[in-house]
Amino acid sequence: MFDNCRVEADSVSDFLEKFYKRDRYHGRGADYAAVVLAHHEKDFAELGYTIISRHESVTGDVVAYFDKSRRTPRAADVCQECGETETIDPNNDGVPVCVFCGTRR
Repeated sequence: MFDNCRVEADSVSDFLEKFYKRDRYHGRGADYAAVVLAHHEKDFAELGYTIISRHESVTGDVVAYFDKSRRTPRAADVCQECGETETIDPNNDGVPVCVFCGTRR
């Protein structure tokens, strides 16, 4: 997910400085920029990645920054029914079941 949008940066802050439109990031004041940074740091901590939409990106495309040490879900790991990634194997038969909607993969 978002692998094709991956860009290089040294940190979440560096990612935002390089790829967020300056007027949309710093142009709205220091308090706004701090909230944007906190939001992206929270996503990065919880998900292992954060993205900037094409509307806020200096490239005009979606860009993503990943935690290099954390495995990101592959398309096969994502439930096609609800989009979640957590699974269990209740029957121990090698077929994972989505913990959110119960779909067998």
